[in-house]
Amino acid sequence: KVIINNFNGWQAPRVARNRGNVEIRQDGDDLIVTGADINHVAQTAANIQESTKIKNKDLRKFLDGIYVYQKE
Repeated sequence: KVIINNFNGWQAPRVARNRGNVEIRQDGDDLIVTGADINHVAQTAANIQESTKIKNKDLRKFLDGIYVYQKE
């Protein structure tokens, strides 16, 4: 599982579960998700993005979060 501490100033950590044999590494500000099964990698990336989704805020002002910006 991935634990994201101090996201947007929140006290409680955000937790995202990974599926299967997926490797997650941090490279600066980037999280890189790799693995053999594309479905497990995609679901893990979606779980990370969903756990850091900003709710009940104006998305035009609060652009914080984790976004998928490259797929290979």
